[in-house]
Amino acid sequence: MSNPPNSPLIIAKTRLPPRRTELLRRPRLLDHVYAHVEKQLFVITAPAGYGKTTVLLDFAHEADFPVAWYALDEFDNSPHTFLQYLVAAVRVHFPTFGVQTLAALERASGSLESLQPVVALLANDLYTLPDHLTIILDDYHVIRNERIHQLLALLLKHAAENAHLFIGSRTLPRIPDQILLVARGQMSGFSINELKFTPAEIQQLVQQNHGLSVSEQRAFELSEISDGWITALLLMGYQAGWRELIEGAISAPAASGRVYDYLAEQVFASRPQALQRFLLGSSVLEPLVPDLLDQLPGLSDSRTHLQALLEQQLFTARLGGDAEAYTYHPLFREFLKTRLRQDSPQWFEQLLLASARLYESERQWERVVEA
Repeated sequence: MSNPPNSPLIIAKTRLPPRRTELLRRPRLLDHVYAHVEKQLFVITAPAGYGKTTVLLDFAHEADFPVAWYALDEFDNSPHTFLQYLVAAVRVHFPTFGVQTLAALERASGSLESLQPVVALLANDLYTLPDHLTIILDDYHVIRNERIHQLLALLLKHAAENAHLFIGSRTLPRIPDQILLVARGQMSGFSINELKFTPAEIQQLVQQNHGLSVSEQRAFELSEISDGWITALLLMGYQAGWRELIEGAISAPAASGRVYDYLAEQVFASRPQALQRFLLGSSVLEPLVPDLLDQLPGLSDSRTHLQALLEQQLFTARLGGDAEAYTYHPLFREFLKTRLRQDSPQWFEQLLLASARLYESERQWERVVEA
């Protein structure tokens, strides 16, 4: 059953949220967005708390052309619901948009074949708009229905040059034909490396929100501690007090309680149990080498797990060089080790002993002592 156009749910999901004054405008990222604004597909991917939505909001509020906003949630995995909200988002700017599309959507079944003509009509409706339009899909990682990914690929294939799709997601979107879009110069974006806060941005944010000056050295230290993950610093600052954190009166690890709570609730709890177990067990080894991890008690298929974590951008990065090795965000690794030590102390001891033996066999004596 379709929601009426003035449904509070539709309004909440398709109206551009106000910009929060405590958020930092980041010109270097916005300049990158503006430089690629003509692309058909622009994707921003990073784990929770790196500022993806903030960048998209700043762009949407500042653009001098229509920008449609669609905030996704897990209940949007029905193609009918997704397409209905997509049309509603465009109607915020063009109230008569998509009449034929919605009529065809009402008649279509849930099969991909029956929805393809609907997407063709949608592409045609976009073509008839009097202006360029950017559609932002925020939190796209909640979409797990392959038909929606395929429908978006079809829309990108048929849409005219006046329509642009911007996506914010914690994971790489599973939309087909992205390689083809890149090859044609029709796709761009950025990820966690660009979203990490620089020392200068940390200084600006603290000065803007708290009126406190951060020395270049301390800003660099905080950037190193958090690896540019601004949410970690925000949570530390709220827990320990900004002045104490900035002046180094309290160490970052001592202020990490709220960070761990955030990771537990927003990152760890939603993962499948098998992946949770791998995350906990693998946290004792650094760097994360698949063949070595498979030798630890209770762990297996490490390469598959690590590649999945890398694809999901779940605080995991591949290290440079010829060897296949990965690493966790330092705060994420400490959270996992703390959780492992608390929840499974016996397994934790077994893993520490096994990892020490591995380090010994690799002649990494300093890591034997750490383990």
